[in-house]
Amino acid sequence: MKGSVFDPREYAYKAGLAADYMRGLIGSQKFVVGKMFQVKINVASLKKSPDQSSEQVSELLFGEEIIIYEIVNAWAWGQSQTDGYVGYVSMDHISSKVQENTHEVTALRAFVYRQPDIKAPTITCLSMSSQLSITHSKGLFAHIENLGWIFEKSIRALGGIESDFVSVAQKFTGTPYLWGGRSSFGIDCSGLVQLSLRGVGVLCPRDTDQQASSVGSPINDEITKLLRGDLIYMNGHVAIMVDPNTILHANAFHMSVEHESLDGFLSRLKQDNIHNVQARRPLLPSH
Repeated sequence: MKGSVFDPREYAYKAGLAADYMRGLIGSQKFVVGKMFQVKINVASLKKSPDQSSEQVSELLFGEEIIIYEIVNAWAWGQSQTDGYVGYVSMDHISSKVQENTHEVTALRAFVYRQPDIKAPTITCLSMSSQLSITHSKGLFAHIENLGWIFEKSIRALGGIESDFVSVAQKFTGTPYLWGGRSSFGIDCSGLVQLSLRGVGVLCPRDTDQQASSVGSPINDEITKLLRGDLIYMNGHVAIMVDPNTILHANAFHMSVEHESLDGFLSRLKQDNIHNVQARRPLLPSH
């Protein structure tokens, strides 16, 4: 929120309609409690407006929940329960039958099979951080309710965390860059930071500017003295420090998630006349 203005990416309100939790904060013709839905495909696009050609502002992963406040034709307007992001999602991609999630995908990508057999036909492929309702296991596989079978070593029970978020981020190396992407099929710079921190149990906002004002604490050290895991923000972009000489970021220069020398990166910023660089250190759980 800036001053008295509520950020529409974080607060569910628009002309003539608002979420009920906004009552008393703004004026609106109608306040709606909303209904919980759940993503039923591997990745659902979250749009800026109810149009397939509209800009993708984020993505929702399989099993994630979204509160829907309005449905018009084939589009639903709502707020993600993962990071609070507001947008439009196709009704074809969500279900009103919400299952309780028990596990999440920890592999970068994992196939779902029709039977508990690696030779069986596949149904879909899920991204890291997809949310699952597991009913039982058989051999090396676990059964996802109303979907199929997934290799059990590709998942873990909810609540488990990794020890190093940089190592989580490095799993995405080579993943294609995608504006608004937050999956292992395509990801943007802030999506990479968000999913990687989520892997160690740290929740953070979706967009770069939101992260730059809220993740961890600011660092006054020189950029050349940063540590592994520090984050560098500038002009709508974010990079992760791997070591004092190397960064990792999802970027449109390489069109993928790539390691890059810090010197080379800073040189390119200088050429582009970008000087407003700031660093932040995430507050990570102790192990």
